[in-house]
Amino acid sequence: MTEAKADLESCDRLIRKFDSRLDPGQIEPIQAWKGRYGKRGGLKEMIFQVLKDYVPVAMTTAELSLVLVDEFQLEFATERGMKAWVHNSVGNALKDQ
Repeated sequence: MTEAKADLESCDRLIRKFDSRLDPGQIEPIQAWKGRYGKRGGLKEMIFQVLKDYVPVAMTTAELSLVLVDEFQLEFATERGMKAWVHNSVGNALKDQ
């Protein structure tokens, strides 16, 4: 924990050096879950439900992801952001199934 705090302070100093107008204290922390998919476990539950609804039709991860984006009304600033979400969130949820 001490090392993580030292790293954070180092990053804060770097941000201030980069642009003195920026205040790292105003940057909200990223919270992985933060209720994006309803209750905890909502993404996995939705994945299971979607796959169950499409049985016996095979569904690619890309197709599944498009259904999930629609269901959760997600928006991504870039295609790269969506690909990262598919890989990290959807991919990891599928590995856990």
